[in-house]
Amino acid sequence: EHRIIALPGTEGASFPFFSPDGKWVAFFEGGKLRKIAVNGGAPTTICDAQSGRGGSWGEDGVIVATLSSTGGLWTVPSSGGVPRPLTNLNGEAPGVTSHRWPQILPKGRGVLFTATIAGGAVGSLRVVERNGGAAHTLIENSPYGRVLRNGFLVYYQNGRLFGVRFDFGHLQTAGPASLLVDGVAADT
Repeated sequence: EHRIIALPGTEGASFPFFSPDGKWVAFFEGGKLRKIAVNGGAPTTICDAQSGRGGSWGEDGVIVATLSSTGGLWTVPSSGGVPRPLTNLNGEAPGVTSHRWPQILPKGRGVLFTATIAGGAVGSLRVVERNGGAAHTLIENSPYGRVLRNGFLVYYQNGRLFGVRFDFGHLQTAGPASLLVDGVAADT
């Protein structure tokens, strides 16, 4: 039997994500990135986060997160500390205002994220090596996607959900995309 329980101290929280072992939940609230144990306790602050837009907790204990509604991705130890930049907007296409919705990829080598155009309804899916460097575009005109452990990238585009094989070794798509579901509603 599954129960839904409120974690005290998380009122007003947004964009939660779990630690790899499922024992912690990180979330944004009150201009901070915080975490709380699933079995209870008080939340603790990881770092400042003016206006968080998603995060992902790596097996190495490092979190990749969007700490502001504009700008790049940051890394920070899940134990807390000073965030370090992972990506920035240098060289970005006109109109791109942020890197959002990061996912540390299965096998830990790269980070999938969305390069968002102002307003958030359009963007492109990019991937960057875990240690930084130049990002490259996987899918244009897609505001959101996730790589599954079975080696597929599933993404939303213009009211449709697509899937395409993903090559973990080269951090790129492999082969043509397939339409999975048509007529999908989305909200930025």
